[in-house]
Amino acid sequence: EVDLAGLRESLEEFESLAISAEEKVKRHADMVSKLQSDLTREADARAGFERQNAKLNSDIFSLNARIEEVEVSARSAAKNKISQMEIKIRQLENDCSADPRLEVTLNML
Repeated sequence: EVDLAGLRESLEEFESLAISAEEKVKRHADMVSKLQSDLTREADARAGFERQNAKLNSDIFSLNARIEEVEVSARSAAKNKISQMEIKIRQLENDCSADPRLEVTLNML
């Protein structure tokens, strides 16, 4: 009977340990589930940031190309304007040479 009581105590102790272990397993499973959910959410956020980064890089490339086009156009327009002004200056110089009164006035300046 003493052995039977000791066995019952041991059995109750093992049952208590088993219940405690099951509770720990359940808590750890819940933690793993939460961590998996967090990991999925973070992976989705990272994928979104990578898409945004790719889009921004594409936008930067396009804007740089557009800036270059505008600069080339502006240089060309400036060269044309300078050429037009040089032609106008030569015409005015020729007009001045043709009229001696204007040439004297210009020489006085």
